Amino acid sequence: MTSDVRKIDKVKKKSQNGADLIIYKIDVIHRPTERNFAHAQIEPSPEYETKNIFRKLTESLAFLANQRIKDYGWEIEPCTDIQNKLDS
Repeated sequence: MTSDVRKIDKVKKKSQNGADLIIYKIDVIHRPTERNFAHAQIEPSPEYETKNIFRKLTESLAFLANQRIKDYGWEIEPCTDIQNKLDS
């Protein structure tokens, strides 16, 4: 999964004429917390300049997650209460 996130190349800032100005490199960095040694954080390089850039990343991540569920199913099933809300 980490390698798939790092392959994201659709997060770009474009000029008014549509040329790529910045192509954001997306990385997954090990950032352990006191309660979760396995914690990782998704970080762009350079930093986000606008909410629109962040939105493009979230759309790419959602696409990856949906593809993974379609291909492999859930790794951790959602709890029943959340699944019922999603299904309604």
